[in-house]
Amino acid sequence: MSFANGNISFRARDNNKVGGKRIVTTPVEEFIRRFLLHILPPRFVKIRHFGLLAPCNAKTKLEKARTLISQQQTLLEGEPAPHNLDISTTTKTWQEMIHDLTGIDLTTCPQCGKGRLIRFKLTGNGHIFEPAIWDSS
Repeated sequence: MSFANGNISFRARDNNKVGGKRIVTTPVEEFIRRFLLHILPPRFVKIRHFGLLAPCNAKTKLEKARTLISQQQTLLEGEPAPHNLDISTTTKTWQEMIHDLTGIDLTTCPQCGKGRLIRFKLTGNGHIFEPAIWDSS
């Protein structure tokens, strides 16, 4: 709207009033900083309507997410779980998850199919990866 004494005045949306506008006066550097926040890097595309906040999801999926969050908070506070929630009390190892997804059992021997495989972390030569000690004498 105006530029005077190194300050820029512009009209902005007032979040306290629905549909309201307000006049903001900032130094030039701050105005440029705020303006550049709206410029995307090259080859980036702005996605305006995505996820739970998309207009098509605001009444359905957003409300469902809010109810699930409130149910989870009541569970954390110690109230009994509703009967319609499917909450597993046991956690699976990564081997069990892969077995459920692919049907491949990573704990059996691939050669004989009978033995139990125990996997260990490969340690190798630890002294190779240690940083060299510099002697300044």
